[in-house]
Amino acid sequence: MNYIIWNKIDKLKDLEPEVWFNSYPQSKTKTLILIDDVYVIFAEDERKNLQLDENSTNDDVAKAYIKKLEEENKRAEEEAKNREEAEKSLVDKVNQLEKDKLNLSLANVQVLEQMEKEKQDLALANVELMEQVQTYKAELESKIKELEKLIKNNG
Repeated sequence: MNYIIWNKIDKLKDLEPEVWFNSYPQSKTKTLILIDDVYVIFAEDERKNLQLDENSTNDDVAKAYIKKLEEENKRAEEEAKNREEAEKSLVDKVNQLEKDKLNLSLANVQVLEQMEKEKQDLALANVELMEQVQTYKAELESKIKELEKLIKNNG
């Protein structure tokens, strides 16, 4: 990052001193420092804010402010990276949950299909058993009648 300590006489960013004085009235009594053509600070204020020694130079103030900006930018980048990683992790978890949900749904369908097949098999087996019972019943009734005839004839 670059900085300019303005002398209140020369143009700054191709603007006359009066433009700066009008935009930043403090610049009439304080030392304006322009950092990276973006940040306007006043040395006297930032010296206090940054807790620098009263005897620190304007260059010291500018460098300390730049260091603070770089630290803030680094922190912001780390926070953004952490948020991005957390978001990616959350998206991965949501995707896994969706896959698990789909797999459970498929398993549920398979279980229901198997249950339906077993239900049909049981119904068929029940019908077969009923047919066998009817056949045995008919055979028993026939044998009972034969026995009754035999008893009548022998008796």
